[in-house]
Amino acid sequence: MGTRAVESSQQQECEHIFRSRYPPVQVPDNVTLPDFVLHNVELYTDKMAFVDATTGKGYTYGQVARDIRRFAKALRSLGLRKGRVVVVVLPNVPEYAIVALGIMAAGGVFSGANPAAHSSEIVKQVESADGKLIVSDLPTYHKVKDCGLPVIILGEEHVEGTIHWDELLEAAERAGSRTDHITNQEDEMVQQNDLCALPFSSGTTGLSKGVMLTHRNLVANLCSTLFSVSPEMAYGMTEHSCITLSHSDQHTAKRNSVGFILPNLEVKFVDPDTGRSLPKNKPGEICVKSQCVMKGYYKNEFETCLTIDKDGWLQTGDIGYIDDDGDIFLVDRIKELIKYKGFQVAPAELEGILLTHPSVEDAAVVGLPDEEAGEIPVAWVVLNSKAKESEEDIINYIASTVAQYKRVRVVQFVDSIPKSPSGKILRRLIKDKMLERLKNA
Repeated sequence: MGTRAVESSQQQECEHIFRSRYPPVQVPDNVTLPDFVLHNVELYTDKMAFVDATTGKGYTYGQVARDIRRFAKALRSLGLRKGRVVVVVLPNVPEYAIVALGIMAAGGVFSGANPAAHSSEIVKQVESADGKLIVSDLPTYHKVKDCGLPVIILGEEHVEGTIHWDELLEAAERAGSRTDHITNQEDEMVQQNDLCALPFSSGTTGLSKGVMLTHRNLVANLCSTLFSVSPEMAYGMTEHSCITLSHSDQHTAKRNSVGFILPNLEVKFVDPDTGRSLPKNKPGEICVKSQCVMKGYYKNEFETCLTIDKDGWLQTGDIGYIDDDGDIFLVDRIKELIKYKGFQVAPAELEGILLTHPSVEDAAVVGLPDEEAGEIPVAWVVLNSKAKESEEDIINYIASTVAQYKRVRVVQFVDSIPKSPSGKILRRLIKDKMLERLKNA
């Protein structure tokens, strides 16, 4: 086994492509994600799989497998067809994996939404995903009840007009099973290249988009990461099935590195100005190619083409480099997303909301460094001549329409927003001037 990342040069222009120091990992064909996850589950039937740290409620592997099958059968009995989207709005509960894998086993597409999101944001995701069904719980029900879709409720409480989780699974159990196979053989067989998940991501360009992931994407991702991954640190993005690079028990990467290249992946570092791939120790945009790359953005071919090139390379929007030992380092981000406590906040979304305020003429949102949150969203706002609002009024206006983590923390009124000749907001200049103002305040 080699001790360095493998670099290959292709074509006459000497393209620099880096691969893992570890040998390729075989990805099984014709296996869905639920089948892959539950492979040999009978060997662990009585062992605990999930436990709620608060209530102590838990599920054994045998119970997980049973309830995935019951939920898949129940969904089909409710009329869920292959390729239809089920939006899940739940906190981190023991049943979450059962819900997600049950949807996939039924041939449906799982789309998770943040229960902390504002109701208008959840409605927008449901509509954008063409959702057909919602799974939620009582504390979150008020955010989804007006979506106009059937709602399955987890928990002991019964809510009028909804489908109760326990009763649904019990009914499926009583109905019996006409197949022992987890995928749907009753009418539409689930294939590995079928969509199974539709998470929403702001990608590299701002506004939220549905990321189309297939069973093959996620099975390939698990095969690459399960070979030996330490929980220390990982680097990735939704468009690449969550994990691209990671530390492992077999290799300790340098401090401040995000790790090494995983098996089955190809990575290159591209000069944003020339489009040419760069050798070791030269910072460029990180691009990745593998079976884990998303199928594309849902109903958004334009954004898909901006993110995945004709040769299948996914452009991450992050600037980084690989050193002589094969460790990768992040330097900067091309993309303008703000990362607040691990959540992605799109400046373009907040700017759009600000511009709906009748007193706002123009606006720009940037992220400022924060010791606790990593970054916080802050805004420069240009008011019209009739405006009487205070900075606090503008902050409250945003807060009334977005999730807590998206709220603008600081507003400063300015005469104009600095922009390039092409109209692009000069965010770096705004960030520097805001920091200077706050320092002198």
